[in-house]
Amino acid sequence: MFVVFEGLDGAGTTTQLKRVSDRLEALGYQTLITAEPSDGNIGKYIRKILTKEESADKQTLALLFAADRLDHIYNVLKPALEQNIIVLCDRYVISSLVYQGVDCSDEWVKAINSQAINSDLTLYFSVTTEEAFNRRNHRGGKTELFEENSFLSMVKDRYDKFSDSDPNTCVIDAMQSIEQITNDCVNAILNKLSLKGEQL
Repeated sequence: MFVVFEGLDGAGTTTQLKRVSDRLEALGYQTLITAEPSDGNIGKYIRKILTKEESADKQTLALLFAADRLDHIYNVLKPALEQNIIVLCDRYVISSLVYQGVDCSDEWVKAINSQAINSDLTLYFSVTTEEAFNRRNHRGGKTELFEENSFLSMVKDRYDKFSDSDPNTCVIDAMQSIEQITNDCVNAILNKLSLKGEQL
């Protein structure tokens, strides 16, 4: 099963990946945690652009994300899924639509990602831009390319739009306690696996 975690920077997806993985493994499932940009060569270059060590125009960056995604699919995602591992991925195609779609057309972003495999479930961590900003400030570190507040309000609107239109997306209230968010994520995954008897 392929599960994607999506949300604003500061929504808590990275925190929940490990917690959800631990909970699923305790129930007897094998999991793999991964993320995009990936740890491959293209992904590493993208990270340099995001931290402003390198630069690229918006269209080039969108193409780099799409290329990194295909590399990630064939070298990480497909091999794990073929072994019946539950893959938990921090960001995927919706991130490209949300972020790159601000500067590029949605149709073009969809086209360059048309070879990507579909996720079985997307967990969208819904949080206010103010809360995301506060969490990012609390964790510290250098501000990345897409973390400027003026940009985040547009991103939030686009996330809400795509989550509403995607039947495979489950909205998670990320303003709740960390423990409750974990419970909601695990229950959504178990529901998708038709294991409703294992509700928390």
